[in-house]
Amino acid sequence: MQNKELFVPNVIGLKTHITKIVFLILLLGILTPAFSQNGETLMSKTRLQLLHAADMEGGIEALENAPRFSSVLNALKAEVENTVIIGAGDSYIPGPFFAAGNHQSLREVLGREGSGRADILMLNAMGFMAAALGNHEFDAGTGTLASLIAVDRDYVGTAFPFLSANLDFSFDSNLASLVVEPGQEASTIPNSITKSVVITIPSGEKVGVVGMTTPRLGSLSLPGNVRIAPEDPNNMAALAAIVQESVDGLTAAGINKIILTGHLQQISLDEEIAAHIKDVDIIIAGGSNTLLADETDRLHVGDMADRPYPILTQSASGEPIAIVGTDGNYRYVGRLVVDFDTAGVLIPESIDTAVSGAFVTDEQGVVDTGNAEPSARVVEIIEAVRNVVVAKDGNIFGQTSVYLNGNRGSVRTEETNIGNLIAEANLAAGKRVDPSVLVSLKNGGGIRASIGVTAYGELLPPPANALVGKAMGQISQIDIENTLRFNNGLTLLTLNAAELLEVIEHAVGASGEDAIPGRFPQIAGMAFSFDTSLPAGSRVQSLVIVDTAGNPMDTIAQDGEIVGDEDRTFRMVTITFLVDGGDSYPYANFPNTNRVDLTEVMTEEQSGGQATFAAPGTEQDAFAEYLAANFSEVPFTIADVDTENDERIQNLAFRTDSLVAPVVSEDTYDISLSAGLNMISLPLMPNEPDTAHSFMEKTGATIIIGLDTTAQRFIGWTANSIGNGFAIEGGMGYIINVPTPKTINFSGSAWQNTTATAAAPMQPSIPMTWAFVLRAQLEGISGMKLTVYNGHTRVAEAVESNNFHAAWADMNRQAVVSVGDTLTIEVRDTTGALIRTFQHEISATDVHRAFTELRLTPANLTPKRTVLLANYPNPFNPETWLPYQLANDTEVTIRIYSSTGQLVRNLDLGFQPAGYYIGKSRAAYWDGRNDLSERLASGVYLYQLSTSEPLTTRKMVIKK
Repeated sequence: MQNKELFVPNVIGLKTHITKIVFLILLLGILTPAFSQNGETLMSKTRLQLLHAADMEGGIEALENAPRFSSVLNALKAEVENTVIIGAGDSYIPGPFFAAGNHQSLREVLGREGSGRADILMLNAMGFMAAALGNHEFDAGTGTLASLIAVDRDYVGTAFPFLSANLDFSFDSNLASLVVEPGQEASTIPNSITKSVVITIPSGEKVGVVGMTTPRLGSLSLPGNVRIAPEDPNNMAALAAIVQESVDGLTAAGINKIILTGHLQQISLDEEIAAHIKDVDIIIAGGSNTLLADETDRLHVGDMADRPYPILTQSASGEPIAIVGTDGNYRYVGRLVVDFDTAGVLIPESIDTAVSGAFVTDEQGVVDTGNAEPSARVVEIIEAVRNVVVAKDGNIFGQTSVYLNGNRGSVRTEETNIGNLIAEANLAAGKRVDPSVLVSLKNGGGIRASIGVTAYGELLPPPANALVGKAMGQISQIDIENTLRFNNGLTLLTLNAAELLEVIEHAVGASGEDAIPGRFPQIAGMAFSFDTSLPAGSRVQSLVIVDTAGNPMDTIAQDGEIVGDEDRTFRMVTITFLVDGGDSYPYANFPNTNRVDLTEVMTEEQSGGQATFAAPGTEQDAFAEYLAANFSEVPFTIADVDTENDERIQNLAFRTDSLVAPVVSEDTYDISLSAGLNMISLPLMPNEPDTAHSFMEKTGATIIIGLDTTAQRFIGWTANSIGNGFAIEGGMGYIINVPTPKTINFSGSAWQNTTATAAAPMQPSIPMTWAFVLRAQLEGISGMKLTVYNGHTRVAEAVESNNFHAAWADMNRQAVVSVGDTLTIEVRDTTGALIRTFQHEISATDVHRAFTELRLTPANLTPKRTVLLANYPNPFNPETWLPYQLANDTEVTIRIYSSTGQLVRNLDLGFQPAGYYIGKSRAAYWDGRNDLSERLASGVYLYQLSTSEPLTTRKMVIKK
C-alpha cells in the first residue's frame, strides 16, 4: 500500500491500489456462507459492486478524461464479478464534442455520423447497462434523442435502455415507438426507453433498476410533447409515489435489491425522495455534480468533498438506503461495494471506505487502480473526435492572462470574471443593433466550463497547443464553444423598473446555502445586492444601472423598495432561452417588451465580422466578436475574486451593500424627448462637464450631432464610437436621436428660470432623417481618407484621416438620407489613390438610429479573389492603366500579347501584397510600347495577369 504522505498536497484521504488479499476477499466473498446446526452451509449474503457516473456531458475535458475513466472502470470491474454499471443522466450535452460526431470524417468510426453519437458509443464500449434520462438528453430536441437511441444503418444506437418512471413519451412522435414494457432484462432491450429494468448478475441474483428525471425538465430543456409528472415540480412526495409504482412492479416479480437512478439536480431532493419511498436500497444522485467522497479518497487538485460517500439514510419503511454520487465530466468513477442479507436488505456495516468511494480518473488514478487498458473502442472514438476538435483550437479570437472562472459552483452562486466578460459581450452585441440597450443578463447555468487549467493547485490561463500554433493564454473557437455549449440566441426586451426588479428577484430566488441554481445571473450594465435570509421575492436590496466604469447612473431599488417612477423603461439583452420561459424566468408575463431576436435581424457585418463559425446574434458569436475587438492585442487581466469582493452582485451574507443612489443636485430640470430626432441644449450647468459619450449615456441617444463653429461643419458621434468625443457646451444646440420617447432629468446649476418640463423639437414620422452620422471604425489601418456620397440627396462629406465620423444635418429639416438611399464610400490612400469603393443602402434601422457604421480592417481591404480588371481608358492612345486585385501576397507579372499571340511586352511588377490596385497610382501602367520601346500599331491586344493563381486574360484596343 502506498504512503499517504506522498500525496499530501492533493489528498483528503488516499484510496490506493487495493492489496491482493482484499481482491481475494472480494472475489471469493460474492456469496458469504453461514452454517446451520447440522453443519450444512446456507448462502446468506450477496455482495454487489455498483459502478456509477452521472453528468458525463462530454466536453473538451473528455478528450483526456474519458480514456482514463475507461481504464479505472475496467480495473474496478475486474475485481468483483457481481458488477452493475449504471448512469444517472446527462450522458451527453450539446457542445463541440457532441457536434464533432456530425463530422463526415467520423462516419467510419461511428458507423454513421451524427451529433452525440460519439458520446453514446463510448458509453456502449464502457459497458453501461442502463442510464437515467437527464435534462441535457433533451437539449437538442426529442428528434435528436431518438436518433441517438435507435439503429441507423451502421450506427448501432444505445446498447442499453434509457430509464424514466415519471415521463410519458406516448404523445411525442419521435420517442413513442422506442418505449417498451418495464421490468424486462436490460440486456435484451437495447435501443429503448422504459421505466425499469432487471439486471441478472453472475451469481444468478437479479437487481432491479428504476429511473427518474427532474420534474423541472420543461423549464430546463426541450422535451417536445413528452409529458412530465408530477405537475408540481416541487412535490417530492408526489414524485416518490410515481416512482414507487415502478418499484412495486419489481418487488411483485420477486426482485429484492433495487437501485433508483435519478437526475433531480439537487442532492437534497434525492434525500427527500428516500424518506418517501420504500424497498429501494441505493439511490444514484445525478445532476447536482455533488462530490461524495470518504476520508481515503484522493481527489482532483482543487476539489473538496461536499458530503461523505455514501450518504446513509432510511426509507419510509425504516430500511437503510445508500445515496451515492460523484462529480461529472468523466472525472470520477463512483464505486459502492455492499452486502445484502437474504431478504435483500442493504447492510451498511459491509461498506468499507478503503474499497468504496470516488475514484479519481487522473493519470495517478489509473496507476493506483492497476494501469488497466482502456477500451480500445473508447480510444478510437476519442482520437477521431480529437482530430475534429483540435482543428478549431487554432482559430484564435482573444487572449487572457488569468483563469476565467466558469466552474459550476461559482457561476451559479456568485459573480465571476467569465460571467462578467460574457455578459459584457452580449451587451456589446445588443448595442450593435440597438444602441439604447443598457443592461445584460445571462443565466449562470448556461456557462458550462472555465477557460483555463488547474496545475499543481494553481489556476492558469488556457494552455498552449503546439500542434496548431496556439500560445498560452490565447482563447480559441473551441474554448468559446466549450464554455457556451448551448449557443443560445440573444434577445432584446424593454422592461420597466418594476419588471426589471422582478427579473432580478427571480434570478436569486432559488439561491441559498448548498444551492447551485442554473437561473443565477451573470450581468452587465447594472449591479445589485441581495440577502438570501429573506423570503424569495424580497431578497434584492439595491439595484442600480451603472455606466461603463461601474458608477451608478440610476437607482431602481434601494432598501428593497422601488425608487422613482416604476414605469420608466430600460432596454436589455438576455438569452432567448430565458425569454421563452427557460429556468422559469417571468418574461412572458410582461406586456409591451418590444421583443427583437438578434438571430433574426443581425447581419454578419453588424456582428463585427471577425467570427464566422457561429451565427450572428448567438452567444458564441457575441463572445468571439467581443474578444476579437477588445482582447486580440492586449490580454484580459481581471482575475476572479472571492464573494466578499464582488461588486456587481453583492451577496450580503458575505459583504456590506456599497450600492448607493447617485447624488442629485438641488436644481433639476426635465426634458421630454420624442422618439427619433430631437433638438436639445443643456438646460443646466452640469456638476461635471459632459462629453458626447457621457451625454449620450445620460439621454440614451444613438447619435449626437453638433456644429464645429471654427470649421463650420457638422461633427457627429454614435453610441458605438470609441472614446469620449467632443465637449458638450452650454448655450449650444445639439441634435440627438432616441429610439423611444422618454423624459430626461438634468441636474446642475440653474442658468435661468424655465418651466418644469420642456419638450424638445422632434423628427417628423416619415422614412427619412434630417440628421445622420456615418461612423467608420478603422482597425489596423492608418493614413486613409474616406469620402462619402449620397447619390439621392447629393450630400457629400469627406472624412479626413484619423477623424472617422461624417455628420449631415439640415436645419430646415429636409431629408439628408432616406430609406433606400445608397451611400457610396470611397477609400483612398495618402496619395489620393482609390483603394476600394463600398456601397451601403440605407435601411429603416439606419433611419431609426440616425446613424450607420462602416468597419474597415486589413481584411476588408483585402479582396476575396484575384481578378484582372478592365483597363482604362479603352480604347486608348498612347497609354493605359491595367487595374487588378490580389487575394494573396504574390509575385505579379502582366504580359501583353498581339492578337496573333505574340508576346510584345512583359511588365514585371515584382512582389505585391494582397490588396486593390485600381487607381492610377497603384494600377499597372503601359505606355503602348513593346519591349524594344517601339510604339505599337492600332489593333486588339491581350493582357494577362500572372500570379501564383491561375492566369486571367482580357482584351484592350489601341486606336490611333
